[in-house]
Amino acid sequence: SVGKFTQDESTEFHTPYNPSDQREVSRYDTISSNVITNVASDYFGCVGIAAGYPIGLQITHNVISDLPYTGISLGYGWTDQSNAMRNNVIAYNEVFDVVKKMNDGSGIYTLSYQPGTKIYRNYIHGISKSEATQQTIVAGIYCDEKSGGSEEKPMIIEDNIIGYGIPNMLKMHQPGIILIKNTIHSVDQGQGKEIVSQIGLKKRIH
Repeated sequence: SVGKFTQDESTEFHTPYNPSDQREVSRYDTISSNVITNVASDYFGCVGIAAGYPIGLQITHNVISDLPYTGISLGYGWTDQSNAMRNNVIAYNEVFDVVKKMNDGSGIYTLSYQPGTKIYRNYIHGISKSEATQQTIVAGIYCDEKSGGSEEKPMIIEDNIIGYGIPNMLKMHQPGIILIKNTIHSVDQGQGKEIVSQIGLKKRIH
């Protein structure tokens, strides 16, 4: 878990976090080359990697699987108002076998205004509806309420492999400005093989 989700315990969840002292904001952190699997077995609403309102966060080369809810969650607040969050990256991650017990979740999930954020070259597969999710949204990438950026710096979703069979490959709910380019649905389609070869844990150089 990275960054703050609200200013303090008394802050209403939909109030955007944007402190006057920007030194409070988590910035330029990296979460990379982790295997996260079979967690959140007691608290089903937890996710593999969660980020509140970061700046310049890099979530890269992780393998995330076997979760009751979402794999990677970026953003909070359900708001299109200006906040502390911007210029984050989710790239080269493999996410599969998630959203097994909860509903309204996805491989990668976003919320709120975050100009310059980029989600690219991730491989999301093996997600299906469970008994708990029959009447709700289950998605590969889910840009929930007010996700997006500005005209100058839109949120970009590019070159992601989202496997066939996921109920909603891309889900947009009340989105802001999002630029979507070249979604791939098979590892054998177009750039699929090249992208998959770069995804997952980074090879160690000895």
